[in-house]
Amino acid sequence: MEFQTKDVKRSFRTFKDYSFDILNSTHRSFKFNLDKFIKHCNNDPIMNNILNPLIVENEYLELDYSEFMAPVGNGHHIILPEDENRRLSVIYYVLIQLKDGNIKILKISQNLFNRQTGTLDYIIEPFLKQIFYQFSRDICNKLNDFLDDHAKEEKISEDKLCIFKDCTFNVNNSRNIVIEINSNEELKNSLEKIAEELKNSNKNQEAINAVIELSKLTESNDVGKIEETINKAIKNENSLKSRLNGLFLNVGSSLAGSVFLEVAKSMLGMS
Repeated sequence: MEFQTKDVKRSFRTFKDYSFDILNSTHRSFKFNLDKFIKHCNNDPIMNNILNPLIVENEYLELDYSEFMAPVGNGHHIILPEDENRRLSVIYYVLIQLKDGNIKILKISQNLFNRQTGTLDYIIEPFLKQIFYQFSRDICNKLNDFLDDHAKEEKISEDKLCIFKDCTFNVNNSRNIVIEINSNEELKNSLEKIAEELKNSNKNQEAINAVIELSKLTESNDVGKIEETINKAIKNENSLKSRLNGLFLNVGSSLAGSVFLEVAKSMLGMS
């Protein structure tokens, strides 16, 4: 397939315009602008050819928020993967999940930037200016370079649009964002997944056993048993405190009031 160069320019211009709309979104207009942006990326054959290789096909990707944040004064700044393609893939995945409603712009802004109070527009502003801006800027730079290289051509073949043709990812080695957890079964599965990853990394067996035990306690009201098991887990594996913290941050409101979560968050200093 070949595209007219003028159509490629028009597609790129629309991408830039829709990016500008997102950067200037209010909380009220963000979802509408994001839907419009992702629809263009998915449905426009030119942008789809360019961006599709960035999509990580995976049902469940986990982010430990603490590993993404570095303290600066009373706040944080975000640490994204150094590799440009990986960074763009992570952000694009987040945008798709936001568009599909699997995660919420307020929740990710509150968790990553610690903006718990203020207007809704104020809370989401850092995500737009720091996260989305990086994605938009880097893609636009690549589009501009591409047009410079092919400015004299009347038509551009589909294979030339593969700007990210060498973009491959091992999901297990990239940090992405977890879909919101809305049931005890999902929480149980998440804990089992952590235990499996600890096992694969040859971590302390006592810690692994404790996480497995935690997965069986998600519907328990036994405060003492929950406290004992969490203590055993974090005592035997230092990384578990931040991992559990990141996991519980993603629990949706449908599990509000859970004794297990209230005790766990208290033990981890989250409440």
